[in-house]
Amino acid sequence: MHPVMHIYFVPGNNSWLDALRFVPICTVVGMEAVLRFPSYGELSDMGGPGPSLGRLYEEGNAYIRRHAEWRDMARTTHVRLC
Repeated sequence: MHPVMHIYFVPGNNSWLDALRFVPICTVVGMEAVLRFPSYGELSDMGGPGPSLGRLYEEGNAYIRRHAEWRDMARTTHVRLC
């Protein structure tokens, strides 16, 4: 099992996520902090050019290694939000 954390940035009122048990962790003012997070494009599972979560979960680092543009994905990233 691989630990995974997803961070969602939801502009505006996100109270509809309460029923889905999404927990707000902070309020972001401005896009500067958001733009510091690494991005690999919209997921291919959603029609984008980025990685497939299904294949990432199934194949792990081998899937990332086959795509040079994603190689730094497996590294730790620190973003200071406050």
